Amino acid sequence: MMMGVVGRLWSMSLQAGILILVILAIRFLLKKYPKVYMYFLWILAGIRLLCPVFVETPFSLQPEPAYLGEMWREDFLGSERDPQPEIQFAGNNGLQNLGTGNTDSKGFSGDPDNGMMGGSNTSPLFTDKVPDLGNIENEGLADHTVLNIEGIMKSLHIKYDLSKILGILSVVYLAGIVIFVCIYLIQYIMMKRKISTAVRGKDNVWFSEKVDSAFVLGIVRPKIIMPYGLKKQEGYHILHHEKTHIKHHDPFIRLVGTLCICLHWWNPLVWLAVSKMNQDMEMFCDEAVLRNASAEEKKSYANTLLSFAERRSGLSVGLAFGESHTERRVRNLMKKRKGGILITCMVTVLTVFCIIAFMTIPGIDARGADSDIPEAGNSGNDSFLNHNPETDNLGSSGDSTGENKGSGSSIGAASGIINGLTDEDIEYLMSICPKIPEFATEQDKDEDFWRMFLFNFYTSDFDRETVELYVRQLDHKVPYVKAGYDEVNHTVEQIFGKPLSAYVEDPQDLAEDSSIIYEEGYFYISTSDSPDFIYEFVSDTDIDILKTVELLEGLNGDEEYTARVYLYLLPADNERGYYIDGKGRMAVMRDMAEGMIEGQSFDVEMNPYGRVTFAAYAPYTSSNPYEDVVFKMIKDGQMIRSFGGNSIRQDKELWEFQNVEAVAFPDLNGDGYTDVVTIVNYKFGENTISEARIYTGREERYFLEEEILEEAYNNSHDRKTISDIKEFAASPEYQDYFVRTSIYGRWRVTEHIPSDGIYALSPEEIESFENIQLVYGRYWYKQGLEDNLTVENYKKELLTAQEFEESFRVNMGEMGFLTDSLILYELEGVTDSASLFGQFFYQIDKDNALIFYEGVFFRAVRE
Repeated sequence: MMMGVVGRLWSMSLQAGILILVILAIRFLLKKYPKVYMYFLWILAGIRLLCPVFVETPFSLQPEPAYLGEMWREDFLGSERDPQPEIQFAGNNGLQNLGTGNTDSKGFSGDPDNGMMGGSNTSPLFTDKVPDLGNIENEGLADHTVLNIEGIMKSLHIKYDLSKILGILSVVYLAGIVIFVCIYLIQYIMMKRKISTAVRGKDNVWFSEKVDSAFVLGIVRPKIIMPYGLKKQEGYHILHHEKTHIKHHDPFIRLVGTLCICLHWWNPLVWLAVSKMNQDMEMFCDEAVLRNASAEEKKSYANTLLSFAERRSGLSVGLAFGESHTERRVRNLMKKRKGGILITCMVTVLTVFCIIAFMTIPGIDARGADSDIPEAGNSGNDSFLNHNPETDNLGSSGDSTGENKGSGSSIGAASGIINGLTDEDIEYLMSICPKIPEFATEQDKDEDFWRMFLFNFYTSDFDRETVELYVRQLDHKVPYVKAGYDEVNHTVEQIFGKPLSAYVEDPQDLAEDSSIIYEEGYFYISTSDSPDFIYEFVSDTDIDILKTVELLEGLNGDEEYTARVYLYLLPADNERGYYIDGKGRMAVMRDMAEGMIEGQSFDVEMNPYGRVTFAAYAPYTSSNPYEDVVFKMIKDGQMIRSFGGNSIRQDKELWEFQNVEAVAFPDLNGDGYTDVVTIVNYKFGENTISEARIYTGREERYFLEEEILEEAYNNSHDRKTISDIKEFAASPEYQDYFVRTSIYGRWRVTEHIPSDGIYALSPEEIESFENIQLVYGRYWYKQGLEDNLTVENYKKELLTAQEFEESFRVNMGEMGFLTDSLILYELEGVTDSASLFGQFFYQIDKDNALIFYEGVFFRAVRE
């Protein structure tokens, strides 16, 4: 709620800033005319600064505050979504193959027994392996997914960092409000004490010996405070002036200005506006006092102003007679100004214009939508109607039965809104939900998205026409569902607002291996049974023309729902009156106590998390006997981080979890952040195997598994202990095993660097090496998808930049590198190493390297 209040105040301040700039421009144009005109324009600015309601009109020139988070808008307008996770992936195939060159082993396949089309569609989505808020870095959406952990976590924590920064700014902002309110209250109390000895004169006039100038104090019962010893003419001018202030309700206006400064203290335009308003207020009051005065009376009044300006008190919380820009007020009095009907009409028009254009926000039309029906699919990243990113964890779902049909009687498409959903609408959405991959924007609807949609929608629709086609790769016939291109076009248009042809020019581009075939106007989708999903309708929420539908999702036969699914609907002129503009999901969190291993849960101080509960969770071996232990960090009853799970190394896929032997929390790499070391026992056949797992804590609040350090330790120690691990990691010869400190890890070749040397490679061969992935392990080396090659040793040599340049007759600066030294790693003991790409590896820094092969330098970057 605090963020909502702060966000709305920021929005009000930014929008009022535009209005203030307009008023300042008008003020400059009307500087020769009476200040009464400006007085009322400043009142509009005050209303905009203090009124939290945004009225929508199609004529508004204000930018809509879409911006500061849709949640801030919801807090005030009353349309709320349930709290959503803060993690989003900008893709539509889950976490499949992020940061790798591999293809998910459960990816598109022509094998009819392979089940779902992509790895992210398999059952791990609906077990405890569903990624939750803290469990992204080491748990994939599929068993064989290989992640670029560090890259993913950096992108994930952008949102976390932004939220943290906004939270800090909100606290600072609210603290500023409190400080300024206290300052003005203190000033008011000091002034009350200063005039506590004032003597009452006639009516509401009080005289005090402790003030040098007259002013008005109070709002409900305003008092005119006057100094002693005034001349008769001075007293007359002052009294008339202050009574005019009261008549104009200026004390209240002044209070409004003070409140505006307190609430918008960070906005310099607000300070400027209040200052100019006070000037115009005083000049307006002067003009009202001297409306029918002679030149001599004006001169006398001006002398009084100058006199009191010289002896003005420094402390004032009211309306002091000589308070504001005396010289300017005097010049204003000496010039004869006329309003006239023409100026009055012009100012009236300007006032009406400001009210319509700058006191409102854009309505539906002004935001670019059609007055009746928004353009299908026109929901790009710049609109607040693009769903809350915190709900859109992009992955994939499976299939179910159901057709795209219905009357859509509940929809008011002609009015540009979606009315209440009928039972028929809800049933339709629940049937179509598993067929639609997750997506947030139009950019997410790429070819992979449409392949997945076709597979989800048609693969298990056995009521359709099926044909058997011979697949050369499999050397046998495979059953396929047959769907006409025109029919698919129509179906896509009904669901997504635009036909498939609007997204994919050539349907042949969607053909993939033997899973989807396109021939002569027909798609052929390989058949497969799909998981039987069940849904429960939770709620639907409206935000302007956007309707959010929340569903609970589970597998038929399971006792509990496993995910919350959110469908975002926009009105359209189709059979149902709406199209689906986005889909997101989040896992339904399990009970924190469920599965926790007794004796392996600790309350511990962990930097940068503070005091947390660190708990080990036994795997759900009833569904998969080879699932692995998961470690979670819990704070205030909520999980804040999770890691562990199945090892990504295939030779350990059949290790069956036995127990957690030990857990420790040292700082192995000396960076000040708490690391985690575990020793876990597994059963493999008849043998019991003990494995150490090492996770280093990072400043960005995540953990990175030190695979190379683990590998070196586990291969050299049969009996593992925590003390051995600490001693091993502290040894200088093993410091290079930590991630990002040496050659060890994953690298990707990005390009070759042209030089004047002689190439032993053809242009085609050079191109074939670009964009391949190289992985250097402690005892092995891997190139692309090839099997590991045994490495007996990495010969390591430190070279200066000058030595390197002299050896190869190159210039490091021209190659794009500024460094004083490089480290040469040469692989030794590799089979056929003489012709091995990647054998000669020159590391420039932790993330950049050069690979020399057959006379050509290739640039490599760490993944």
